[in-house]
Amino acid sequence: MSDRSGTHLKRRHAELLVALDDERHLGRAAERLHMSQPAASKALAQLEEQVGYALFERGTQGTQPTYAGMVMIRHARNGLGAARRVAAELRAAQERGASLL
Repeated sequence: MSDRSGTHLKRRHAELLVALDDERHLGRAAERLHMSQPAASKALAQLEEQVGYALFERGTQGTQPTYAGMVMIRHARNGLGAARRVAAELRAAQERGASLL
């Protein structure tokens, strides 16, 4: 497949990757994210097209991440965790009365 290095991972895509990894089922992942299964399927297909690799193998027993999927999931978890830590740090600074401007 094509080289798509530098691809930006949107928050919603990161959340979908993590939910799919946790749930191993597209319908349950979609429900967890308050989206329809067709919307989740479309978002995953768009992300796979964007990065140029299949991220999950789909089967009767649910979804299993490919190697590329595992790499993307790890980065998605790291990115979402970093965003939560930044938000928490900024809230704490604001509560202490720090100027955030």
